[in-house]
Amino acid sequence: MIKAILNNPYRILGVYSNSPKKEQIANKGKMQAFLRVNKSMPFKLDLKGILPEIQRTQELVDFADSELALSTGQIKHAQFWFINKTPIDGIAFNHLFDGNIESAIDFWRKSINLFSLQNLFVCYLIKEDYSAALNTAVSLYNQFTKELVSEIDEKATISSNTLIQTVVDTITNDGIDLLPVSKNISDNTWQTIIEAKKVEPLISQLNSHVSEAKAAKGQGASARLIAGNKLKNATKPLLATLHRILPLNDTRYQMIVDKIAQEVLQCSIDYYNDTDDVDSPAKALPLCEYAMSIAVGTAAKQRCEQNHDVIKEAYDNMPPTEVASEAKEINELLTWYRKQKRTSEIGLELLQKAKQPLIIIKEKLGNKNDYYLEISSLLGNAALSNVIDEVNEVQKEDEPDPLFEILGRSYSHNSLLDMLNQEDRRRKKAQNIKKAFRAAWRTILYIDLLDKTSEFKDKRFQPNRKALFSLINSVNGFDYPDDHYILKGCAHGVKADHKFFWTDTEHFEACTSKADYNKYLYHFPNGVHVDEAKQRITEIEERNKKTIKYILIAVAIAIVLFIIILASNAKGSSSNYNSSPSYSTGFSSSDEFSSSDEFSSSDFSFDNFDYNDDEDDVDDNDNFDNDDDNDDF
Repeated sequence: MIKAILNNPYRILGVYSNSPKKEQIANKGKMQAFLRVNKSMPFKLDLKGILPEIQRTQELVDFADSELALSTGQIKHAQFWFINKTPIDGIAFNHLFDGNIESAIDFWRKSINLFSLQNLFVCYLIKEDYSAALNTAVSLYNQFTKELVSEIDEKATISSNTLIQTVVDTITNDGIDLLPVSKNISDNTWQTIIEAKKVEPLISQLNSHVSEAKAAKGQGASARLIAGNKLKNATKPLLATLHRILPLNDTRYQMIVDKIAQEVLQCSIDYYNDTDDVDSPAKALPLCEYAMSIAVGTAAKQRCEQNHDVIKEAYDNMPPTEVASEAKEINELLTWYRKQKRTSEIGLELLQKAKQPLIIIKEKLGNKNDYYLEISSLLGNAALSNVIDEVNEVQKEDEPDPLFEILGRSYSHNSLLDMLNQEDRRRKKAQNIKKAFRAAWRTILYIDLLDKTSEFKDKRFQPNRKALFSLINSVNGFDYPDDHYILKGCAHGVKADHKFFWTDTEHFEACTSKADYNKYLYHFPNGVHVDEAKQRITEIEERNKKTIKYILIAVAIAIVLFIIILASNAKGSSSNYNSSPSYSTGFSSSDEFSSSDEFSSSDFSFDNFDYNDDEDDVDDNDNFDNDDDNDDF
């Protein structure tokens, strides 16, 4: 039961809300006299049997008296207490005094006036029938607001909206949810006030949670992730309640829900952009999805969808759990690579640094795994981009000497000296090209060794490899070097270790001899096939021992047979000493050395790429971040 009735000052003083002032004073005097002798003064309006017993104290009496000192307090408390004016009221109160509230209600229902409606309203509140109480209040304040105020204080002027607000505030402050009840009220004023009473605290709480999340800005990726999840979890039930109160098209709902969606999304973005966690897409995606699911406004929804697509793509391409640490290492190397100079040597260095984690990924997932092929192609593409950039850059036409432009015709120079200087510049240019071509081809050969996706191999790598081959070949770069033609032989003898990206297993499977297995154990002391390699070595040693044993036995047998033959021959010689031996020895040899081996070579046919000092033969448009780029030399 609401405190506004239990602790109503009119009840404490034992009077009706419209009782004369002198009756309040008289009752107060009686109560104080009883209190001085530690006794309690009962009144009929204590409503024994209907309301809990009231324990009056001097402090309580003084409180009641002070609450009714001003007109505003009198009217406020009168809204939640009985009023006595008509003969019907007198009959109904007699039933109340007897503890029969239902009979009192029946009597007041028989007439529709200010007094019966006010008393019915209080009775329904005592019974905690808030639906009947509000419907009664609607009739009361729609018809008799002025009369009710005038009955308490003739000079007071208070609007019906103010009185309705007081009723709603008083009841809801006692923890009573009037929202479900308001759905059965046809009066928009009451509905709006009840909704606002529920909505405003909700919106205030939601705004508070948003502010708390914003405070984590600049405190690091982890702080933003925690703030985003906290905001999501804290606002989800509050938004569900708010949505039950307000329709989707309500401006108040749209504003707060879009505000929350934007902040949750921003937390997701900040974490994703600033973290080094390999599994960052998996952590950021739920926040992004929640933001997208609650956003209402067009702008908020579009922003959520755009960022969701980016993070979802990253999530779909996340490394498997078992290679997460290796994937993180490669991502860090790619970050390092993007800050370096765009040269072929840096591209090759990237491959060298990424070799070990890439091999581990290949070993764990297999060389046909989609993720392995993607990450391998990503590294190859990064190295290839540097090759393209350097080769294109080194072929650009030299900038003219600014000194000539400044001095113009007034500059006098020796024509022979100028010719020599020009020749020196051309030689230096050629040396730079030679160095770039050699480094480029070396890097290309190592990219060759990578496993690749068909998309990268066919559409990007092979066309550019072919173009570079043609370019180097056009200046005789693969021939034996010739000092008279500085570019000749620029890529002569460039090779790559074909086992560079071999896994532990590939090295093991290539072993055929004891020396091979010992070499494997040396290079992979903790390899996955160490035990098997040792077993193979043991087997080879055992086989070798048996072979040696059989050879020794065969040798011993041969020696014995040889001795027997010698002894036999010696005996035969003594018996036929005078006989003349005759020998018939013949060789029939038709041995022929022939070879059916044939060496055939298929000439490559490439587009002509001529080195020309005056033209840029290479397309220098390359963007590593755009897989659709078509980079040509």
